[in-house]
Amino acid sequence: MRRRSHHGYDCGRRPPGFAHGHRMGVAGRLGPEGSRLNALAFVTDPELGAIDTPNGRVEFVTAVGVTREELAEAKATSNDLVLGRIAGVDGIPITDVTR
Repeated sequence: MRRRSHHGYDCGRRPPGFAHGHRMGVAGRLGPEGSRLNALAFVTDPELGAIDTPNGRVEFVTAVGVTREELAEAKATSNDLVLGRIAGVDGIPITDVTR
């Protein structure tokens, strides 16, 4: 992600940032050998949400690790639908690197 965030600066543009609904594949995998997670889906952090500041609105987002199949499904439907299925018992989406 560090490489992605610097891309905007390297191109002379403002970094694009990430927001609810964004998603992307990553090089390699997230987690240990055998993990199928190789993409990220971004969702508004359910605990932090968004705030208005004197300098503008700030949305706190969480990056959740997903599989290529889940990434394709999220593109066809929505991040909310996919992440709702893999959310923890408290309803908060989490990255489980063992899957």
